[in-house]
Amino acid sequence: MNLYGRQAMERWARLAPTSLATMDRPQEFFEDLGEEIGVRVAQLIPDLAGPDSPSETVLEKTGRLNAAKAQAEEIAFSELVTPSPEPTSEDAYQEWRATNGLSLDWLADWAETSQSRDSAAMPIEELASQHGLPEEFLRELQQQENPYRSLLQNEQLLEARLRARFATRPTED
Repeated sequence: MNLYGRQAMERWARLAPTSLATMDRPQEFFEDLGEEIGVRVAQLIPDLAGPDSPSETVLEKTGRLNAAKAQAEEIAFSELVTPSPEPTSEDAYQEWRATNGLSLDWLADWAETSQSRDSAAMPIEELASQHGLPEEFLRELQQQENPYRSLLQNEQLLEARLRARFATRPTED
């Protein structure tokens, strides 16, 4: 694998470690990508360097060519090696909160509804599993005279538990 392939692999490892880990043949992928980057760099250098000047010194020409190569590498990497950064656990949490019906009102309604014997409310075990909440927390919530007030008092604990769920689970939820 050439230098460009190794650099691409390192960038992938930083920005998209899950994608890198799930690649079938990463060595082969980055060998090919490194070669492709090398070809693109070689194509870009002449245009970026411009023509030789009869008055430039060897040192000036070397500087101009080195600058063109550095710029060509930057362009080639931006074109060919830009994996999308993977969402963080906070990104996953915010997306989940935006699309999930779990709110203080919903939980309070669930607690009140589930107190009835013939309730069709979601079972504690399912709710706990689905939302990463401790079953004992939900049982205590069911016993509260005013579940909404209890949730307001424990809102930070609830928020911390939900965030913890996304810190330890894959982001595919």
